[in-house]
Amino acid sequence: AGSTVTILGLMVSTTIDNESLGVTSTDSKLGDAGAWTQSTGTLVLTVAAGGTTVTTSYEVRFSLDNPSCSQAAPTLNVEAAIQDNGAIASAVMTSPVDALYGVASGLKPLEVLVPAFTVQSIEQSTPFVGASNTLTVTLTSNYDLADGSTVTISGLTGSQTEGTVLLVASTSGLLGSTGTWTQAGTLVLTAASGGPSHGKWVEVSFSLINNAAPQEAVTAQVEAAIGSGGAVGSIMLGDLTVLSTPQYEVSNGYGPLLVVEPLFSVKAIGQSTPIPSATNTMSVTLTSTTHQATAGSIVTISGLAGSATVTGSLPMGASSSGLLGSSGDWDSSGILTLTVAAGGLSKDTAYVAMFNLTNPAGALTSPTVNVMATLVDGGVTVGSITQVAMTAPNSALYGVLNGANPLQVVVPMFDTKSIQQSTPVSGVANTLTAKLKSNYALVAGSTVTILGLMVSTTIDNESLGVTSTDSKLGDAGAW
Repeated sequence: AGSTVTILGLMVSTTIDNESLGVTSTDSKLGDAGAWTQSTGTLVLTVAAGGTTVTTSYEVRFSLDNPSCSQAAPTLNVEAAIQDNGAIASAVMTSPVDALYGVASGLKPLEVLVPAFTVQSIEQSTPFVGASNTLTVTLTSNYDLADGSTVTISGLTGSQTEGTVLLVASTSGLLGSTGTWTQAGTLVLTAASGGPSHGKWVEVSFSLINNAAPQEAVTAQVEAAIGSGGAVGSIMLGDLTVLSTPQYEVSNGYGPLLVVEPLFSVKAIGQSTPIPSATNTMSVTLTSTTHQATAGSIVTISGLAGSATVTGSLPMGASSSGLLGSSGDWDSSGILTLTVAAGGLSKDTAYVAMFNLTNPAGALTSPTVNVMATLVDGGVTVGSITQVAMTAPNSALYGVLNGANPLQVVVPMFDTKSIQQSTPVSGVANTLTAKLKSNYALVAGSTVTILGLMVSTTIDNESLGVTSTDSKLGDAGAW
């Protein structure tokens, strides 16, 4: 009794000086308290009454506060002063080299490693409004996150997904198969199946419904409680990193919950002829300034009702861009479905699709033609373009009002068609005057034929002299 045992070198603890630091020791042989000095990292224990016994091992336990920063374990020494009988010289203490919670040499006294994610990233699968968006978070920690540890992802605001138990997919189930989601933007995951090991990446994916309106990317963050209830420690809240590259040609499109509304900035349609029963070439021009449409995306043009073309495959004309496919699926109700070809439709580029329809035999007023699109990537729908009316030229064609508009069909006719003669006297020259006014402009090369003048004695003449208003009907006719 009265001998002292001194442990030296515990200099990095944040525990302040304490003359009576609580300890527990085998049979209390090394007392119930020791004298702790922070500046020197020294703990002095006083042997209790009865002293220790030779060859018997004694254990003493005490608690010190670790520093807030990482550090390697210091070298510790132990020495003893034997009451009235000399001393045991200072000697280096041995320590286990085993890992603790995945920290190398974590069993060494005052080996300290600040818990952290060495990899913490997030990306999304689609930046389009209202789409089902798969977010993928990749994490690597420097600690084992044993079963019961929790990982909290926060800041995911703006989603339409209401609070729920959310299905998740995590590497080998290490962060479970479900998480607790709140619409305020927080997902809490619980480690399972042994939990993620230190230094090993784990990926977790889950789906949210994008905002119905455009929004900027959010700042997503992550933190963790190590061990059930954070018994071991915690990983402080930190920002998840994000790819800065475009996705579907949307700037920073991988940013979490960045949402844009895909649009066709140009969505024009026109025709080649308003003449009944004619083969009518439709020309469609589409341009997007918001996004790329990848191969397999579907463009649907509707409203072309009234055509005489039957249901079937409709070839695209030679002047088409090709990236809207070489043919489309035509339904006689007026719907044409086009599938985007390999290479896709790039942002800010005009694409043309030309196809032939047969005009009806009678007159038809141009219908409202609409366009919509389903954006597909690898067979998965990643977004959609809401149906909107296409833009018609609203210009005349062959003199027909709005004749360039799709399926505007007008039956050609003469609104005025009169004829009179200059004399009824037999055997004399007779000047006939015809007055004509049509609802079509007669382009150069068109022919006008007057029939039934069968009783004249004028012989055949390939160049019968005529006069016409502004010579529009020429200076001669074939008689």
